[in-house]
Amino acid sequence: DSANKRLELKARLVPLEKKKQHLGNIISSAKESGKMIPERLNLEYSSVYMNTFYGEARNSLSPIFLRELACETTTAGKYNLNLVAEFVSKKVFSRKELSKEAYWTEMVKITMDVMKKLHDQVNANLRIKSRTSYLNMAYEEVLFPVCLTGKKKYFGVGHEDVINFKSKNLFMKGIDTVKKDKSQLLKFIKEKIMREAMDINNTHLIHIIVEDTLRETGNKKWDFNEFIVMGTWRPKKKISATIAL
Repeated sequence: DSANKRLELKARLVPLEKKKQHLGNIISSAKESGKMIPERLNLEYSSVYMNTFYGEARNSLSPIFLRELACETTTAGKYNLNLVAEFVSKKVFSRKELSKEAYWTEMVKITMDVMKKLHDQVNANLRIKSRTSYLNMAYEEVLFPVCLTGKKKYFGVGHEDVINFKSKNLFMKGIDTVKKDKSQLLKFIKEKIMREAMDINNTHLIHIIVEDTLRETGNKKWDFNEFIVMGTWRPKKKISATIAL
């Protein structure tokens, strides 16, 4: 009976042996040519037999079935995963030690540093190509968060020299509701939607914010004066023609 089990086990390991040899040939060839061996390939090579024996150890029909080995392997795996999770949770990735504002502040800082270097490189290239320093690409600010509402229409929190997510004024470009002749009602709707959308703690999509704001606007009591729309009357200019004789 043991001889039959041994033959069966050998038959099961034949395909695995071929794969192991194939991986070994790839690694040897890479070493001879001086190439770097990917860590993934090394791990795959070394774990081929380990994974197979673990799988067969929990297979009740396998000649090497051993429940204790399978259980202990699973238990050890869970234990080590918990160790990693505990270690990571104590690092700066935990919510207790790194707020959203601190995280995004670092991201904006990285972007600003990269853009400043790119700004210098672009202008250096322009000087070389044009043989003059007349052409100069300006670097203004980093917008984050930012919302693109249409062609040449967007708004966001602007960061220039200092990173500030609580700026009193949002950066706006091409937003129609900014015009002076709009009603206070429309300005309230615009301001509320933009402020909530640009809040770094916001988790809602823009259309949800719009729907909630319109719902709140409908339930709120408004003064008559807040519906007034201002306008400027501009008389048409008379065009006089002078004929020279």
